[in-house]
Amino acid sequence: MFAKTSWCAIGALAFAASANAGIMGMEWSSNDLSALNLGADGAWSQPDDYDYDAQHVYMFETWMGGFGSNVLFDIAVAFDQRTPSTDIAFSKIVTNTTDFFWSSFEIVLTPGLGTTISDVVADPNFEFMDVNVMAGGGGSWIITWDQFTGTGVGIGESTKFSFGFNIDGNLGFMMKQTPIPTPGAIALLGAAGLCAARRRRSA
Repeated sequence: MFAKTSWCAIGALAFAASANAGIMGMEWSSNDLSALNLGADGAWSQPDDYDYDAQHVYMFETWMGGFGSNVLFDIAVAFDQRTPSTDIAFSKIVTNTTDFFWSSFEIVLTPGLGTTISDVVADPNFEFMDVNVMAGGGGSWIITWDQFTGTGVGIGESTKFSFGFNIDGNLGFMMKQTPIPTPGAIALLGAAGLCAARRRRSA
């Protein structure tokens, strides 16, 4: 089932829950962040790469990986009170310094053992005017932003992704992110790779 929801709904959910529980800690482990430029410190650290308040997580990512690269976060959240379920919102500022234009972007949320994710909502933006949320296997959720009538994200440009969900149980989950070029760009990138391989063999 596909669902489209306004970010206003996420804010309403988040503030409704704020009286019950608030984020008091984030743990990021077993990450594949090789496609990100982590700056001079080379680490995913607060507050230069991420920050949070009671109900909201803010992430700042500069992508430098090539086509086919993705980023995998292993996240655990600590709340000041344990409630049957808690709403959490994410805002991600993402900058494209890869070597290709982004016409789509995908985030897959996969709950850890003993964790349940539900009520996933996401917002379109100026660059990606269409967003779909779809249930996947094993309790996962797939959020896909598509350019549609938006501008997409060119090399050196940035976009903001806003989404949220309800989390219950052990409060651990994986977040896999993948930028997707236009179909024509995929073909060109593939041809460039073949040419490079031929040059290496001839050398």
